[in-house]
Amino acid sequence: MCDRGGGHPIAVLAIGYPGGRTRQISLRKEQVPYVKRCLANYQKLKAAIEKICELNQQLLRAEPADKSKEGELR
Repeated sequence: MCDRGGGHPIAVLAIGYPGGRTRQISLRKEQVPYVKRCLANYQKLKAAIEKICELNQQLLRAEPADKSKEGELR
């Protein structure tokens, strides 16, 4: 604890797991920029995957142009 009694601020990464479990990891000051970049990359990837999933759902709902290819996957 600090002489002033407040302690030192620390960055913490909280990771959520299925079932509501959360794990917290303390980060050193020099790790924070790297972790922020990783999280930004993760968010971009997640958004891209969600768009792909939506497009796949639209394709599955669309009527096939050629009935002879109805059973084939795209």
